[in-house]
Amino acid sequence: MMFAHSESHDARELLAQPDWAAAAQALVDACAASRASARPDRPQVLERFADILGQKLYPALLGVLCVVSERASADARSAVAGCLSDALSSGRMPCARWSAWGSRQRFSVTGTTRSLGPVEYLCTTYAESGVQSALPEVSFDHALQALLRLFSETNEIRALYCERLLALGEDPLDEGAIRVQTINSLHQLAHQWKTCANDFHLPVQVFKSSYSPESLRHLASGYHDRPSQSPTAWSY
Repeated sequence: MMFAHSESHDARELLAQPDWAAAAQALVDACAASRASARPDRPQVLERFADILGQKLYPALLGVLCVVSERASADARSAVAGCLSDALSSGRMPCARWSAWGSRQRFSVTGTTRSLGPVEYLCTTYAESGVQSALPEVSFDHALQALLRLFSETNEIRALYCERLLALGEDPLDEGAIRVQTINSLHQLAHQWKTCANDFHLPVQVFKSSYSPESLRHLASGYHDRPSQSPTAWSY
């Protein structure tokens, strides 16, 4: 459905044409079943889904959330948003490990790593690509707006995520994992997101405008906008 099966998570590769709709439906069904049964441990649904993908394919989780945001019914979005809200409030949001060198590794050689949730992971990848592939600008805008929309299903979940972003940089143990400029830009995004109502283009532009063209010049090389092609982990 999403990846070639392997004994090891680290060896899994995203399929050339992942079935994003089926993966999104599986997540919706699991979240809806959890809500219907009034299970007390709803964050476990997301944890299991992320564990199936593994750290290497964490970007695919973002792709699935984007599909839910854009294609799911209101009830389906509400079910997923409920699990996301519980995960945020309990500190159990599925995260990727980001090292000071910008690689998705469980441990870095410097010992400086940070757990990044969907929004900050997407933004940090865009701004600090490092050894990872940079994102085409159109795909980044599209994906970030979709994530912000899903995490705005209720005022509570939006406020929780904004608080999460505004807390970035406060822990001295995280120093160096993310550039100060990226943290400041995420703070600006959070402030704009809190007051943008449903115009999610505004926080995206606020984040992007905090970077000079020079700091994002790597995005211009090697990429072409090909919307008709099969979806990747970032566009669908």
